[in-house]
Amino acid sequence: MRNHGTFIVTGLLSASVVLQLASRTLAVDGVIPINQVRALAGNTTPGDAPGFPVTISQPGSYRLTGNLTVPDANTTAICLTSSTLRTASS
Repeated sequence: MRNHGTFIVTGLLSASVVLQLASRTLAVDGVIPINQVRALAGNTTPGDAPGFPVTISQPGSYRLTGNLTVPDANTTAICLTSSTLRTASS
């Protein structure tokens, strides 16, 4: 006999993890936010390493939500490698 309570808790935990991961990736309006925390964490798009530059390699909509502080004047903050991007106004 299976314990239905276990399935419900497991399902809720799985849904919670998925929702948390999705919320880190997309803002409410589907626009991907770019800020210092995201830049340092990396993975803004596939292949984006932690730190600078933030590499945008996928089509989509992105919004700079905070200032980016690079280590020095010779460091590129954002590198666009996708040919299909939409700008989002605040």
